[in-house]
Amino acid sequence: QPNCEVSFFYHSFGDNVGKLEFQIMGQHFNRFADKILDGHSNDAWIAGSVNVGVVNIARVVFRGTIGSAYDGDIAIDDVAFHNCGLKYLCNTTTETSCETEPKCINKTNICDFQPQCKDGTDEANCGTCDFEGPGTCGWSTNHPGVWKKMAGAQDYYGPGYDHSLGTGEGHYMIAESNWWHYADDNHTVEEISTPVFATTGKRCRIRFYYAADLGVNGTMTVTVKNDAGSFIALSKTGNSTGNWTFVTARLSEGTNVQVTIGLSISVENYEAYWLAIDDLRFTDCDPGHLNGPGECDFEVDTCDYTNLDARDDFDWTRHQGPTASYNTGPKTDHTTLTDKGWYYYIETSYPRQPGDTAVAQSRWMTYGDTNPGDGAQCTLEFWYHMMGDHIGSLNVFKYTKKGYTLLRNLTQAQADDWVEGRIPLANDGPFKLEFEGIRGISYEGDIALDDIELDDCAVTNLCAKEDHDCTGPTCVPQDRVCDLYDDCGDNWWWLDTDERRCATCNFEEGQCGWKNKKEKSTDCDSALIPLL
Repeated sequence: QPNCEVSFFYHSFGDNVGKLEFQIMGQHFNRFADKILDGHSNDAWIAGSVNVGVVNIARVVFRGTIGSAYDGDIAIDDVAFHNCGLKYLCNTTTETSCETEPKCINKTNICDFQPQCKDGTDEANCGTCDFEGPGTCGWSTNHPGVWKKMAGAQDYYGPGYDHSLGTGEGHYMIAESNWWHYADDNHTVEEISTPVFATTGKRCRIRFYYAADLGVNGTMTVTVKNDAGSFIALSKTGNSTGNWTFVTARLSEGTNVQVTIGLSISVENYEAYWLAIDDLRFTDCDPGHLNGPGECDFEVDTCDYTNLDARDDFDWTRHQGPTASYNTGPKTDHTTLTDKGWYYYIETSYPRQPGDTAVAQSRWMTYGDTNPGDGAQCTLEFWYHMMGDHIGSLNVFKYTKKGYTLLRNLTQAQADDWVEGRIPLANDGPFKLEFEGIRGISYEGDIALDDIELDDCAVTNLCAKEDHDCTGPTCVPQDRVCDLYDDCGDNWWWLDTDERRCATCNFEEGQCGWKNKKEKSTDCDSALIPLL
């Protein structure tokens, strides 16, 4: 209404008082009123008022600016609106509003890893944090006096500097526990927890840096609690250094999920422990997150991976449940840990021979920003299963225009379990990934892959989905494939030229595009060539 007015009282006493301003934030404007104060006033509450006037959708803000020293506190009290006819834009029971736009968000959508506010305020206090701004980004603790937001070195504990800035001015969270704090207990845990996330996707991870002195028996844990129960996603016990160390833990799929980082101590050892954390991030937690370039969980298909029959003797196979051979191969996949989930594997039974190889190759990828915010190294992660008395080997290659680089050679048989592999990737131009499985001396050598991921890499496919990837880092449009001209220009018809699967064939390396077809009317077999 035209005569809408805001009244209030303010108090500003001290030799170094800053200033207090009144701001009206409208749907399409921000308006500052005259300064309410700028500098020192007496030790008394002073009445103030501002005429708001006619505004359709707005919020009011009191903005305080600190002075040059500690003696400059500012206070407000008894804020009231007069002749305004106000009502809340959002239902305060079920909704909240965005910070910089007049938009209402259902409270169930807060911390769902899908920003509904343009400014991201609905996801701002959901655990991702470098602790440089105000607050702790939604992290809360069971003992506020133990977990503290700090900067610089402490008297006798702590890292001395943060990870974000690498200086004594940067901030981090730290917990320090001593046995005398808990004289009546034999064991205690200092915990700091996220808000509750409505849902998390199956590839959801927490990534962060920690520095610690865990003594002999102190333990850092990352615990995940959801509607299905709770589990420890990460545990580090004893003998840690005070240097910042990067760790990551899979949170997996769940509903009503809460993540807790804990410092556990045993008071019997009369030791002091401390744990500091910084630069926490949650990645791939949106339940709708799909496999990116070079990534695959094999639940739907083989993603960007194809068998390179020009360089191998047999193929990787997408499979679920136990393999056909006795005493080798997984019984479940890694993604779902059930016999309904899918994985990629090599079957080493007859007619396979010792030394036979199977090669799965990705498409061409190119790097984007390899340092997206926390300094983490671009890393290939994958899970492999190698159980059997006669395991051959699993080789991981990176292929660039300079040729092949062997990233990892795995030859040892493992227990009946999925094992994680992590390989840092250097940014040296467009690349492909290859997984080569080699058969051992008998059928007891099945090798399986699952949950291939590229973390902190920001890679994209070099070629469009419908285009052809050449042997070199070149793309050929689909309408120029099988046009009887080598558009790839590599003349390597036995590898990945655009004319390789176009009917010219000696059948020594695959079928060159020929496919079997059963005629319904005659029940005869015929062969179809690809369209030229």
